[in-house]
Formats: sequence, structure tokens, C-alpha cells
Amino acid sequence: PVMTMIKAFGKIPFVQRFASKLPATPLQEKVDVYRAALALKCFEVCRKSPGGSPTAEDVDKFTQAVDQSSHDDLTLYVQAQINSQLLKIHSAVSKCDELEQDYHSNVSDIVRKEKERQVLLEEVEYYVTAKPSSLPEAGEGAFITTKTSIPPGTVVALYPGLVHLKEYLKEDEYLSRILPDPDFMLMARLDEALIDGRSADQVPYNPYSVGHKINHCGPDKKPNVMQVSFDYANDMLFGVKFPTHLRPFVPNKYAREPSLIGRLVVGTTTFMP
Repeated sequence: PVMTMIKAFGKIPFVQRFASKLPATPLQEKVDVYRAALALKCFEVCRKSPGGSPTAEDVDKFTQAVDQSSHDDLTLYVQAQINSQLLKIHSAVSKCDELEQDYHSNVSDIVRKEKERQVLLEEVEYYVTAKPSSLPEAGEGAFITTKTSIPPGTVVALYPGLVHLKEYLKEDEYLSRILPDPDFMLMARLDEALIDGRSADQVPYNPYSVGHKINHCGPDKKPNVMQVSFDYANDMLFGVKFPTHLRPFVPNKYAREPSLIGRLVVGTTTFMP
């Protein structure tokens, strides 16, 4: 289980109207998936549009398509669209890793980082860096450098850190080791697992794993990204799995491996380093 951050879509149709049709699955999950689907539909349209942005007719059309889709269909759509973008991101990171292996020991870190950014800019069209935030007393923030505009639905960052599973969060002793969280670095997924951004230095490196550096903009502005839960596929039965050679760049791992019963809850169709 991991968390991705995608650029938000400005137009959100009436959630109250949509929510009235949601009896089974928890409301927050349905709304989150619905919003992510809207953003990703917009991403598809922007990529195909000569002008790089949707028309009012485009927005009405894909909004209607999302409105008429079931929650299960939207969930599959969101996972598939994010997976497609992550394949591109991880492939670019893999190229950077190959370059790293070829460097001589006398190549400076500054040169290495610059080469990495050049590859990411060429392959993905943008990269993200952590720098001092423009918000007062906010520490570091995440900043995008891009060749083109970033359409809604773009996966801009991954949330790194150790993953704490729901089955262990019921134990007081376990909870006492990760709480309190005064800086709000524990990110909750829809499956109730927690990703601890404070442990970002304990997981594999990925230049896009700066989701824990994204700050809330405050009450005077609208957030321009949203968090979306994502599962790296590893379904052996149907042969759907995230490429093995790209898995070392997933910036997460279990804080404690799931128990036998826990594996049945987590499922065997997803991958975790």
C-alpha cells in the first residue's frame, strides 16, 4: 500500500448529490475515488487536446461519464491510470540509477543530481525538489520544475516512509512507538494503514518521494494537490503485476510484515518491498 499525490481538478460537481447514492462503502472513500477519477479524466483530455486544456464541453462529458460509473469501476480506472503514470516515472528513475552506476567516484553530488534532473525532465517532463517553503514557519516544501504545464490528474509525488498496518495499530505498545505525531507526518490510507513520512530516510530512494514535504496552503487558498491511495499490482493469478525491475524504486516498506491472517486482509494481489 502506498500513497500518491496528484494535481487536483478545480471543478468538483455537487458532492452532496453524488453522496446521496453512496450507501455501502465509506463516504470518504467514495468521494476521494470520485475526485481522483475526475482529475484523471481531465488528465487524459489534456494530453489529447491540441491546446493542452479541456473545453467546457469536454468537462461536461467526462463529468457525466464519471457520474454514471460505479464506485468499483472508478476504483479500477483510478488504479490503472496512476499505474500508467508510475510506470513512466519509475522507468525514468531506473535510467537515473543506471547512470549512477556508470559514474566515477570523483563525480560530485551536485553533478550527479543535475544529471538526474536532466533525465527526469526529458523522460517525465517534470521533477520535484524539496526547498524552503514560501509559507511562514513551514520548513521545507515541494516545488515542481517542468518543461510544460502540469494538467490536473498528474502524479506529482509519492509519499515515502514505513507502512504501519491496521492489524498492528490496535496494539497500545505499537501505537506508543509512532505517537504522538506533532508535525502531522502520519498519512492515512483508505485501508486504514498509516505511512510515516518521518521515516522517509529508511526506505528506498526515489526522486519523486517528496510527498511528505507538501504543505497545506492554509485557509486563504485552495489546495492544488490531493492524496490518492494506490496499490502496486502483483496479481499472479491474472498475470497483472508491476515490473520487477522497477520495484526497487518504491519508496515504502512494511514497518512490520503482515501476519498470516494479516496477509489475507492485505491481499496477495499487491506488492510491497
